[in-house]
Amino acid sequence: MRAKPLDRLAEAYGLQLAYRGETGEWRRPSDNVKRRLLKVMGVAAEDASAVAKSLAGAPAPVATPAAASLAAPPDVRCFLPRWLARAPTWGVTCQLYGLRSARNHGIGDFEDLARLAERAAAAGADFLGVNPLHALFTAAPERCSPFSPSNRRFLNPFYIALDRIPGLASSERGPPAVDRAARARLAGAESIDYGAVAALKLGSLRALWRRIEARPALWSRDARSAFAAFVEAGGAALCAHARFEALSHHMAAEGKGAGWHGWPRGYRTADSASVRRFAAAHDGEVRFHLWLQWVADAQLGAAAARARAAGMRIGLYLDLAVGNAPDGSATWFDPLLVVPGANIGAPPDSFFRDGQDWGLAPLSPAVLRGRDLAPFRSVLEIVMRHAGAIRIDHAMSLYRLFWIPHGYAADDGCYLLYPFADMLGALAEASAAQRTVVIGEDLGTVPEGFSETLRRVGALSYRVLYFEHVRGGLRAARAYPRNAFVTVSTHDLAPFAGWWAGKDLELFHALGRLDAAGLAGAREARRRDRRALLAKLEREAARRPFAVRRAADDTGGDAAADAAEGGRPTPGLAAAVHAFLARTPSRLFGVQFEDLCGAEAPVNVPGTHEEYPNWRLRAPATVEDAPESRLWSAVVGAVAQERPRRE
Repeated sequence: MRAKPLDRLAEAYGLQLAYRGETGEWRRPSDNVKRRLLKVMGVAAEDASAVAKSLAGAPAPVATPAAASLAAPPDVRCFLPRWLARAPTWGVTCQLYGLRSARNHGIGDFEDLARLAERAAAAGADFLGVNPLHALFTAAPERCSPFSPSNRRFLNPFYIALDRIPGLASSERGPPAVDRAARARLAGAESIDYGAVAALKLGSLRALWRRIEARPALWSRDARSAFAAFVEAGGAALCAHARFEALSHHMAAEGKGAGWHGWPRGYRTADSASVRRFAAAHDGEVRFHLWLQWVADAQLGAAAARARAAGMRIGLYLDLAVGNAPDGSATWFDPLLVVPGANIGAPPDSFFRDGQDWGLAPLSPAVLRGRDLAPFRSVLEIVMRHAGAIRIDHAMSLYRLFWIPHGYAADDGCYLLYPFADMLGALAEASAAQRTVVIGEDLGTVPEGFSETLRRVGALSYRVLYFEHVRGGLRAARAYPRNAFVTVSTHDLAPFAGWWAGKDLELFHALGRLDAAGLAGAREARRRDRRALLAKLEREAARRPFAVRRAADDTGGDAAADAAEGGRPTPGLAAAVHAFLARTPSRLFGVQFEDLCGAEAPVNVPGTHEEYPNWRLRAPATVEDAPESRLWSAVVGAVAQERPRRE
């Protein structure tokens, strides 16, 4: 039967008319949603007459349900080093902002990253993974989600280590002056006070920059040359970002907000006369933000070099967020690349029955194709520059994204198709050129065949222990895919200690996500999961049978009986779980720094805002102390034994 005109028009512009949900049911967007999304893409579809006119000039369908294909184009291959093809390896992952140290200023910084890399490398790790480091909004430090950046091309200056500013004359190489009492207060806090951190660090950096501007001799000739080269290489996009940041602080001070949507009309485009006049009048402030980007880039590059020098064969594994905030510097600089009037998110699934609206701006598939994916290629090149591996957040965005029209609920969205073969090809080209391993985060509603295609082209699929259920229990270690990255948990879930003790369930109950009956059922399900995991560990002999002996690091009683009831897991149990995953054939295994510190609380609870301190929690142990703990020794020792470094 011939499809109705509205559906033919929708397909012509890439709307997916039906998709299979995570639980297997088919879902279809309403006609109103189709019309609204066509409208935000500039396609008239308000009535039958408009649809007919638009159909007359419509392109050939991007894909139809019958023709849609996830087959990889020929000769596409992501980079994998030869040694990794022979033997799997492991590393540590961390949330940089949450790192504590004896020297930082209330938030983890690039020096902490370098030092943690050196400590992990000494234990045999081949990589150190980290949350997205993209530029956020320095004028609105409370907007702290690393997955909602102002611009993915640039870095977050709050990660600058004040005591490692490059290019200063020898007499100036000490850290800039800071309020010692404020630093001590921030350093001792359990969570990050982003406003206070911003005031302390930006104030110190701005004072240093003014001294450099007033006395150029404070800055070495090589540093001045490197800074000039960095600005030239960054081109118009970097200059626009620096102007945006200067304007953002100015507008925020006037009560107009850090994002450009609230600014006076003359300032809402990067190339306006008003913006040029502002930049000329505030040249020192604009140059300050250029300098911050240079310092951040230099420090990240130094951390990557130190990781390699310490023995890591992969080095830093960096994260690419799925999109930009709609009111940040990226959309301000290149508004034609994004589609206003819609956000991207995710459809309903077992964790989020109402779906998710991530508040991110969707890229226009048509503009991407028209520019031969140049914006995508550019972001990949920049993020890969210091990365031995890169994680693509929500990797399904290579194929499709869930668009939610403004004014509609998240579960009323619709998938838009992207040029999958071309995007996969661009990703593989960048990976090969930069010699960067690719990890595709393929969790949630994943199209059939997508993960297999990722693995066929050499990208690593993402596998989380908590989700690896098969008929009859947990997946056996030997049954994990080879081209995969495995881990116990993620930033959106509880660390192992919290999951085992059911702390996340108590949290969901406190947040209203579970009522009393739901909490009771969830506790029982978690009890079954714990017992299934214990049984799996014993059957596969992931380590010496810990469950029937009294380990020296246990507090007494039978370890298995205590553990199965949801007590705090012992170092021996944590080591056994990690050893189990280390025995999989999967090429990479990531051990969370939170699990090496015994953290219980998740760093992020998706769908919450003020009711939970997302992206603010700090690690329970410092970078200096964590490697000295029994928990670190037990877990890292077990993993290193299962995955010894082989050349």
